[in-house]
Amino acid sequence: WMAGAFNLGGLLGGLFLAPRGLRFALGHALSTTLQALFTVGAVVLLYQLCLKFLGRERLEGLMTTAQVMMGIGAALAGQLPGLLSRGRMALPASLDARTWWMGLFPPAWFAGLDDVIHGGASAASWVLALAALGATALTLWLAFGRLAGAYGLGLQLLNENAPGPRPTRSGRPWHQRLAGLPLLRWWLRDPVVRASFQLSAAYMFRDRDTKLRLYPSMVPMLVLPLVLLLQEAGKGRTQGFGLALLVAFLGMLPLTGTSTLQHSAHCQAADLFRAAPLEGPGRLFEGLRRAVIFFLVAPMFLLAALIVVAVPAFRTHWPLLLPGLLLMPAFSRIPGANGWEAPLSVAVEEAKNAGRIAWSLLAMVGAMAVAGFALLARHVQVFGGFLAVEALVMGGLCVLLGRRMARARW
Repeated sequence: WMAGAFNLGGLLGGLFLAPRGLRFALGHALSTTLQALFTVGAVVLLYQLCLKFLGRERLEGLMTTAQVMMGIGAALAGQLPGLLSRGRMALPASLDARTWWMGLFPPAWFAGLDDVIHGGASAASWVLALAALGATALTLWLAFGRLAGAYGLGLQLLNENAPGPRPTRSGRPWHQRLAGLPLLRWWLRDPVVRASFQLSAAYMFRDRDTKLRLYPSMVPMLVLPLVLLLQEAGKGRTQGFGLALLVAFLGMLPLTGTSTLQHSAHCQAADLFRAAPLEGPGRLFEGLRRAVIFFLVAPMFLLAALIVVAVPAFRTHWPLLLPGLLLMPAFSRIPGANGWEAPLSVAVEEAKNAGRIAWSLLAMVGAMAVAGFALLARHVQVFGGFLAVEALVMGGLCVLLGRRMARARW
């Protein structure tokens, strides 16, 4: 069904526009069916080989990483045509039928089969068509003739309870050992905050559902400023808007991270929080907030600082890093505007709540406004005053939200 949906437009176009439309449509339907069978067989084959040689835990991690990268790639690829059309980027080689390495990819094999069925094919099309038929037959024989029996068993094993963390030399998971380092031990001196920090870190890096929701959700916000940065870097000169927008969006990333990590498929287990001797979820949320800042936002801020240092066009604009940095403490507390929630305590289905979406959109608009005002203040040479006002406003907001979080009760 997916193959038919993706190829329906081309099939109808060829039926009505090609010289021998009916012959083309029948041939394309055949090649689409063979390509779908090849794809399914390849999935079964690769799954079984990975399960055999990598083991269940590594395979699950590999599948999660692949899905996360697909989500990130889809968001970034949406901006690629615009960069190419404006001449900011160039491909290393031309993409046409005469490029030899195109024949290494399976879609080209089935395009050759289309060409052969339609008639008037060249020798290269015959070679590609034979590759399509041979690869499909071999893949189906290996996948369904040799490995299909073990496929169901492998799925059953994968869907069972996930294995525990691998033992380390110290006998503790890495996030617990990290929280024991001197500086972090001082930052996480409250035992409840430290426990919440460790739990949030475990879900951020080990839970498949959390990773699939967390990391792709952050990419769309960073695509626009990254595209602007690439365009400005290509010109060799910049006014700093791309950098200011990137850092402002980084400042609001804690909002996305904390909102996402409040939801979990294991939300019923959050009853444990209420059984503990805690008056409310405030300190638990504080641990979640610090985990998001430490593991997600701080590395991205460091990366932005390295870009400023490495690209000569951005070096004079390093002060634009500061407005976004000042946004981070306040924006990470915004999810409490509608009532504080403990980490991982809300059902995933409630993540699309209209109120939460509205707060996210409002924060995005606010981040863009801060970037624009920062550039304007720098242009009229009142940037120091702008930073002072922003620090005062963000500091007051942090105090108000912090008090509300401390007074929150179950």
